[in-house]
Amino acid sequence: MSTRPEDLMAGYLLGELFADERVRIESIMATGSVASPEEAAALAAVHSVALYTIPTKPSPRVFENLLASLQGRKRLLPFRDRVAAFLDVDIDTAYTVLTTVDHRVGWTETDSGVHTRTVLCGDAKAEATLVRAEPGNVLPRPSPVTSSELLVLAGRLRDDDETVAGPGDRLSRPQGSRYRHEVQGAAEAVVLMLTREHASEA
Repeated sequence: MSTRPEDLMAGYLLGELFADERVRIESIMATGSVASPEEAAALAAVHSVALYTIPTKPSPRVFENLLASLQGRKRLLPFRDRVAAFLDVDIDTAYTVLTTVDHRVGWTETDSGVHTRTVLCGDAKAEATLVRAEPGNVLPRPSPVTSSELLVLAGRLRDDDETVAGPGDRLSRPQGSRYRHEVQGAAEAVVLMLTREHASEA
């Protein structure tokens, strides 16, 4: 009797499947849509496991497998608690922020391959922005009179010091810094940016 896809998820996330089992799961995830209740259950199992596993800081291998397996509009939901704390908003607002990442409308193209959209923030003195940037592009450079905190939700960024940050990592841009964050690898970067403006020194 063949093993159900949802029963293979734990092994997939831990990196312990046989080659044919891994191919089976990855083929389900690669389709972007499901063809059977079993496949739907498999993808639902991934999101369920990720929601409770990512906040506990799993090992790098498990973390990478979790992120690679998440698909669709809810793919970033494992970060909802971090986003809620980062933006000082409730869980429902964080849910909305994360599920609108893949909406086609509401984005402003700042540069070729870089899009931004303003999102809700609990700090009246800060501005929150979602940024999507294609591989090889650079995030918008900060103004000299602002400071920023960045939360990476997808993809990888490299700064001027050759430091590489991935999903779940937080970065800081102190006032006056001109850090250049470039998207690495073949995956699009999704970054939540919290910016505060400071009085300019005359």
